[in-house]
Formats: sequence, structure tokens, C-alpha cells
Amino acid sequence: MNALEGIKIVELTTAAAGPTCTKLLIEYGADCIMVEPKGGMVNRFTPQFDFMNTHKKAIVVDLKSPDGMVVMHRLLEDADVFVSNYRYKALTKLKLDYDSIKDKYPRLVYAFLTGYGEHGDMADDPGFDNTAFWCRAGLLHDMTEKGCTPPMPPVSPSGLGDILCGATLALGVTTALHERNKTGKGTKVCTSLLSLGLYANFSQMILNQYGTEYPKTRLKPNRALSNSYPAKDGYIYLITLDFKKDFFKLLKALGREDLVDDPRWTCMKDTEGEKALELREILDEAFSKYTIAELREIFKSIDMALGEYRGCADEINDPQAIANDYLLKMTNYDGKEITVPASPLKFGYKKPVQVDTAAPIGYDTISILKKVGYADTEIEALINNQAVFAEGR
Repeated sequence: MNALEGIKIVELTTAAAGPTCTKLLIEYGADCIMVEPKGGMVNRFTPQFDFMNTHKKAIVVDLKSPDGMVVMHRLLEDADVFVSNYRYKALTKLKLDYDSIKDKYPRLVYAFLTGYGEHGDMADDPGFDNTAFWCRAGLLHDMTEKGCTPPMPPVSPSGLGDILCGATLALGVTTALHERNKTGKGTKVCTSLLSLGLYANFSQMILNQYGTEYPKTRLKPNRALSNSYPAKDGYIYLITLDFKKDFFKLLKALGREDLVDDPRWTCMKDTEGEKALELREILDEAFSKYTIAELREIFKSIDMALGEYRGCADEINDPQAIANDYLLKMTNYDGKEITVPASPLKFGYKKPVQVDTAAPIGYDTISILKKVGYADTEIEALINNQAVFAEGR
């Protein structure tokens, strides 16, 4: 998909949330120049780096040197988009904050993301997926199993908030580009890990205000028809929103026809609150007689959704994901072939964009400088003065 062909992005990012934004934009045709400090991003040699930074052109610039800052502005002169997740005080010190460059580059879409937002006491605090998205937004707390002694909070999955934040910012960038096509003017687009965490947690936030308490335990569900249950060989998740359509056929399929006319359960309200406890115990016993594979067939036969508890190790060979081209193979920086997810959006019948090893540190420095008008002698001077760094030099 080349809808963004001709769009030039200059990226000054670190970690994961910023790079995942530009990764998506590249997959739909944009070109991206990744500006790194000497030695590369702090997470350069981690297993996830290549996935997030595939197909980007790599240049190393010392932004603390006057010549390096001149290079940065040469890159921005014809850029359509500037993406950064540097803290705002760092961007302000470099005079690369929005207020410092908006008049100089009026058509530029300035895409910016933070840990905790632009305002308030935590505006310039360091923030990661784990701390801002999972912890501050309440997600990790509400995933804790209630009643554990001692309390054992879960370890947050890594990168989920980052990639959601990056995808949301990418949506903002494409929207701002569309607006620029009408007005001729760029704008600032911003989001944060905290904002995305709160948005992702909307359901729990609303339900909590209606009396649902978190954290929860499956042993005392708010609704017995939305809960985890034990099978012979693991756990499954049961959920239905339509009591009349699903409850009685489920009972029959599980061999509990005796409960079909039971006056204790005649509507969804009867499966909630205190009444959920007794039904949970009955369903525990009923589900535990079957394997997950057997339950899969049962649920398929009665056209009900079944959640199978699976880990990322299972997903690497998931036949459903493979059938839909949701998984790709790539060779990582260390030569290891790994399985990675494809872009979650499809356009028509086009195959997903392949993922390749990220460009080495400073790999494209010289070619990028030539493209923005530097002569060979000027490039040599920049390298000698250590304003830029090039692979092999």
C-alpha cells in the first residue's frame, strides 16, 4: 500500500512508542530518516529493535554541536512530518520544540508523544510503557488476582502500550496530513502513554463508577457468564451478552439439561452479583470435565465465542494467524530468524510488507547528506568534526 508515497518523515525517537509510529507510516509508503545519537539508540541491540525500525534510513548526528544542528534543520526543510518522543525539556533545550520551529516550517506536521502528557507535575518525568500505560493508568493494578496472600501484582507485558501509542500517533499524523492538504498548514499532534492507558481502560473505568470493584477474582465474578473457567488441561474464557440466545443451549451442550428450567436463572440479572457465585461453582464443575479441544468443538457447534488461554509461544505457530498472513519471518540483527506480527491493517488483497533487519548505525549518513545538498568536501568536514558519523568511517 503506497498511499503515503512521497511523504518524508524525520524521526528523533528512542525506545519503542516513537519508532512504532513511523514503522506503520512506512508500511503505507512514507520514507523515514531515523536520526540517532553516536552509538545509536539505547535499545539498538535488543531483539525488538529491528522489528520497530525496519526500512528506515539511518543517520547519526551530534545535535549538541552547531554543525550537527545545521544538519538537522537541513533534514527538516523539506520534511512533511517530524516525529519525536524525546522529553519536551530536551527538545526545548535543542530548540526543536514545536514553538521553536512551527514558524520556520509552517507545513510541517509535528508529531509528539510523552509518558504523562504535556502539562501537570509529571509532564517532564521519564515514562515507559510499564510505568505510564500499565501502572499509572490503572491497568496493572486491576489485573491483580484479588485475595492473593501476599498480594502478587502481575508483570506488565512489554511494549503493548508503546505500540498502541505509536499506532494512535500514526493515525493523528495521517489526519493532520489530510488537513494540511486542505489548509496548506501543518499542526502539532500529540498523545501519551498515560492517555492511551486510560482510553484502553475505558470499560473498567466506567463500570467502577457503577459499583464494579477492581481488582477481581474469578472465584467471585461480577457476572458468571463473563469469567474464566477450568478445563481439564487449562483455562478458557466464557462470555456472552445475550442470555436468552446462549445460556440454555450452553447448559444443554455441557450436559446440564437439568438446569434449563431452573427458576434461579431466568435472565442475565440472575447471573450477576451474589447469584453469580453459585452458578460459577456449577460451571466450574461442568467445564472441568472437558479438554480445551473438546470445548472448542462444543462451542463451535452451538455458535458461541470461546477464549482459549494461550501464550505468545503458542501464537508463533497459530494456524488461524498463519491463514490470514498475520505472521511474518524476519532475520534479526544477530542472524536469528524469528517470527513477528504483520501490520494489522490490510488494503484489498495486497500482501503485508516484509520486515527486514534495520539499517546499521549511520549506514545512510553520507547518502542522506548528499540528498539534502551537501558536497563531498562538506561531508568530509562534518565527519572529521564529529558533527555526524557514518558507518565504516
